[in-house]
Amino acid sequence: LIAAAVELPGLLFVMAMVNSRWTGRRGTLAIAFLLCGVASFLLILPDLPTGVKIALASVARMMVFSSFAVTYIFTSEVYPTAVRGTALGAAGAFSKLWSVLSPYVASTLLTYSVASVLGIFGGSALLACAAALLLPFETSAARLRDVVDEVRVVVV
Repeated sequence: LIAAAVELPGLLFVMAMVNSRWTGRRGTLAIAFLLCGVASFLLILPDLPTGVKIALASVARMMVFSSFAVTYIFTSEVYPTAVRGTALGAAGAFSKLWSVLSPYVASTLLTYSVASVLGIFGGSALLACAAALLLPFETSAARLRDVVDEVRVVVV
């Protein structure tokens, strides 16, 4: 119940940040992944009180939910109308694939240690944060493209 309840603040976080002129979509995505990674790595620390563990796990869950929400917004704005449905479908398929595989990987790694699971989860989130910061453009103030020929990516 707590895990599901933290998704509402995650949605409020996205609503507040995604249209901000300081963060936009790319910055909101990076912040969500960064906070998720930091919370995951902090969970590795030994002898944390139970309340702190619950709070850190809730922050990690909230930021994962936030990153998925921003990813769907960002993906729908990056691709032109002609391929938008296909792009969203592909992104959704890959996310579901990893959603199916992650419990298997986690249960396998739990035989070694909880820290290995949290380390991989936190490391993946920090890697995703870096990837979000490397995205070549911001879509928050851009107009949506209709055809593939209109999309020009300028790598800075």
